[in-house]
Amino acid sequence: MPDDNVTISPDEEELIEKLRLTSRCRGEIYETSRFFTDLPGNRFEALVQHLIQSGESNVLGILMNITAVIGVRLPSRILAETLKMIDPIIDFHVPYRLQDASAIEPLLTVVEMEDVPWERQAYGTLIAAELCLKHNGERMKVLKVLRKLSISVRSREARALVATGIALIEKEEPGSPLPPLLIDEDPLKRLPEERPPVVIGGDFSVRRPVPKIGRNAPCHCGSGKKYKKCCYEKDQEVLRDASPYVGLTMTQVRSQPGLVDDAQVIDEMRPHEIKRLAPSSLNEDQLLAAYDKLESYGLRESAFAMLLELKARPDQEEFAAGHMEDLLDAAIDAGETGLARRIVDEIPESFSQAEGTRLLLSIMEKSQGYAELEAMTRRGIVKSDEESKRDDPLIDMSYAFENRFPGLSVVFARAAMLGSPERTFDNEMLLDVIRTGRAELDLDPWGDHAEAYFDWTLEKMEEDRAEQDRSKEMEDLNDKLRSANELARQRMKELQEKERELESLTRAFQKAKEAPSDPWPRKREEPVVIDEAGRAIIERLRNQVDGLKADIRQRQQDHRALRRQLQEERTRLGKQASVPSSKSEESDISGEDAGIPLEFGRSPKKILVPEYAPAFLKACELMPSPVVAKALRSLANFAAHDETIWRQTRGIERLADVYRIRIDLSHRLLIQWKENCELKALDLILRRDLENWIKQYARSSCRGS
Repeated sequence: MPDDNVTISPDEEELIEKLRLTSRCRGEIYETSRFFTDLPGNRFEALVQHLIQSGESNVLGILMNITAVIGVRLPSRILAETLKMIDPIIDFHVPYRLQDASAIEPLLTVVEMEDVPWERQAYGTLIAAELCLKHNGERMKVLKVLRKLSISVRSREARALVATGIALIEKEEPGSPLPPLLIDEDPLKRLPEERPPVVIGGDFSVRRPVPKIGRNAPCHCGSGKKYKKCCYEKDQEVLRDASPYVGLTMTQVRSQPGLVDDAQVIDEMRPHEIKRLAPSSLNEDQLLAAYDKLESYGLRESAFAMLLELKARPDQEEFAAGHMEDLLDAAIDAGETGLARRIVDEIPESFSQAEGTRLLLSIMEKSQGYAELEAMTRRGIVKSDEESKRDDPLIDMSYAFENRFPGLSVVFARAAMLGSPERTFDNEMLLDVIRTGRAELDLDPWGDHAEAYFDWTLEKMEEDRAEQDRSKEMEDLNDKLRSANELARQRMKELQEKERELESLTRAFQKAKEAPSDPWPRKREEPVVIDEAGRAIIERLRNQVDGLKADIRQRQQDHRALRRQLQEERTRLGKQASVPSSKSEESDISGEDAGIPLEFGRSPKKILVPEYAPAFLKACELMPSPVVAKALRSLANFAAHDETIWRQTRGIERLADVYRIRIDLSHRLLIQWKENCELKALDLILRRDLENWIKQYARSSCRGS
C-alpha cells in the first residue's frame, strides 16, 4: 500500500499544478514532460503516492503518460496501486512498456482485491497476460486469476477483456511472433493530437451565476471600465464552472452538497471528493448516495461513517442497520476484521440475518484454531491417487464430530460420500453416522438424500461392471474372429501356392507333349510315355490340391459360423443393455415378472394428450416435488414417443393396457395406454406398493365391469 505520510516540496507542488493544467493530448503532454526530465526517480514515486491519496485520478493519468514519455520506470508495487483509481483506465498500461516479468505478481495482488471494480480487474489481468507473454512469466498464475474472473465478472466489457487475456495465455505457442500488445504502444502516438473542446456546464440547464453583459458595456463591478477590460476573464472562469442551481457554481456545490436538496450531486462527484465531505453536512438522501458511491469503490471506512450519521438521523436507524449488514459482508470478504467488528457493534441484536456473518467474523478473528481444520478439508478435497487409497480426512472428521456436533458430522459424511462414491464399505458405515446424527437432530433417520445417492452408486457400479463384462466378451469374440480370419488368409495363401505349382507342372507337361516332331518323316507317331514316378507325382499334387480346397471350404464354413455367433452375441447383449439392470428391485413383487417390454417400433404416429386420474392428482399433492416433476416429464416424453422412456416402460400381464414407468429407485408411474386412442396417468406410487396396487386395481376393474 502507498505510504500515508508523503511530503511534497513547493517545487513539486508547482509540478502538480502544471499537471492539473495539462490536457490529455499529444502536444501538451510532450511540453509538460520537459519540466519533469530533471526530477529524481524516487520523487516520481512520491508524486504518485500523493495523487493516490488525494484522489486526483485525472492528474494521475497525465503523470503516467509523462513517465512513459521520458522513460521513468516506476516501482511495480506503486504502479499496480494506480489501477484502483487512474482515469481514464486506458492510460494505465502505458508505463508497463518499461516493466518486466517482476511486475506481474504485484499487479495480480491488486487485481484480486475486493475494492477493485470488475472492469479494472479485467484490464489489469489483460496487462498481466501481455507481460507474461512478452517476458516469459509464469503463465499458470495469470491463467488462474483470469479463470476466476471469467466466473465472477458480469460486465460485458470486462468479460471481453478476460476472454482476450485467456486467449493470449492459452493459444500462444512459444517462439511464435507476438500479436500487437497494448504495452508496446507508443506513449505519444496513441494520444489525440488536439486537446478536447471545453464544454461550459454539462448535460443540464445552466443557471448563469453572473449577468449577461456586452463586451464593450461598462463593467458590472462599477469600476467604470469596459467589461472586456475589467471582469470579463474572471466571469468566463465562473461561467465554465456554471451549475444547474441558481447562484451557485459547481465548485461550491461539490464542496458543500448540503447547499442543495439533490442527491444527484453526490452521484456526479468522484470518490475522493465525497471522502472529504463532512457527513453531518449532508441530508439523508445524500448520505445514502455517498454510502453507495464509497462502498462501490471499496472505501468502506468512509462508507461506514456515512451510515453512522444516517443511523443517528430520526427514523433512519433500521434503514441504516440494513445497509450495515451489506457493508459487514463486504468488510469480511475483504478481510477487514477491525471494521467488521465495529459494524457488528452497531447492528442491533434483533437483526437475525447477520447470525451466520457474526459466526464467520468470530472464526476469522480466531483463525488460528481453524487452520488445521481447513488443512484437513483441503486434503479431503484435493487428494492424489495414492492418498485416495488411504483414509479420507472427511471421513475422520465425520466420526470425530458424531457425538458432540451431529450437524457437522452429517455434513462431512455427505461430503465424503460425494467425493469418494467408489468406497462402498466406508460409505455404508457413513450412512449409519448420518442416521445417528439425524436422530440426534429429531429427524427421520432414514430420510436423508444420501440414502438414495448410495443406492444409485451401487446401481451404477453394477451397471459399470456389467458393461465391462460385456466389453470383455465382445473383445474375446473379436479376437476369435481375427484369429479365424488370419488362419483363413494363411490357408488361402497355401492354396494359391499349390495351384501355382500345379499350373507350372501342367504347363511343363503340356510343353513336353507338344514338342516338335523329328524332321525325318516316320511311318507312325509313338505315344508319349509317362513313367510310374511321373504319374505318382501328378497324383500326389492333385490329392494335395483337393485336400487344400476341402480344408479351405471347411475354414470358410467355420468363418461364417463364427460371424453368425458374433452377430447373435451382439444382438443378445444389445437386448440386455436395453433392459433395466436392476431386476432385483422388482423381484420382491410376488406373482409378477419383469414385465412385458414395450417395443419402440410399434410407437404410433398420433400424439395423445394425457389425462389425469384423481388418484394421480392426489399422489402429486403428497409426493415430493422432485418425484412429481420427474413423473410429469416421463409422462410427457411417453406421449411424445421418446425412445428412452418407451424402452423403460413395462406392461403388467394381469392388467390389460396398463403399464408402469420407472421414475427412480423407489417410485413407479402407472399409466393406461390404448394405441392411438387413450393415454391416462392412473397413479404415482412407491415401488413396494406395486403388488397391492395391482390387486386393488384388478378388483376395482372387476366391479366396474
